[in-house]
Amino acid sequence: MNCALCSDQKGGALPCNKVRTGKKSSRCPDDKIMVTRKYWQQNGNGGQGLCQSLTSKFALTGLGTTTWRFPGIGKKTLVLTKTLVTHPHKASRRVGIVIFKRRRLVTHTCSGKRPRFCKKGVTVADVHKVGYCVKCDYDVFPSSNAGNAEAKHRESFVNRCLPKA
Repeated sequence: MNCALCSDQKGGALPCNKVRTGKKSSRCPDDKIMVTRKYWQQNGNGGQGLCQSLTSKFALTGLGTTTWRFPGIGKKTLVLTKTLVTHPHKASRRVGIVIFKRRRLVTHTCSGKRPRFCKKGVTVADVHKVGYCVKCDYDVFPSSNAGNAEAKHRESFVNRCLPKA
């Protein structure tokens, strides 16, 4: 079980379905980011669920969002969701990446039973992260230097290249 992956996904335990307002996590599931070109997050403390576009300022800049009030897991648990769409430094001008991470920063003591690498008595937190590297059929970025990638290039990567991936 992954406590940072939405419970409507295989192996997930984070109760995203308990967020009562806004978009349901099933509208933009964690395992379909590349298909929907969206990711799910809870907006702020006690806020609504959102299907955030990969062309949002959050994804284009790697800005994370957090909440201390995620339904069903208590008020001492921080959930951080962060996505980044960019160009890897020194890669071909045709290559872009999508990186997604959700961290459930509730610490708990490991029982030593699951997962196997978790040693009994150790304090741990849970994370779900995935990354995709995509080569497009055109030069998306102006150079191999990641610093030259602007929002318009990242948006082109999401809107013109990812649908073909």
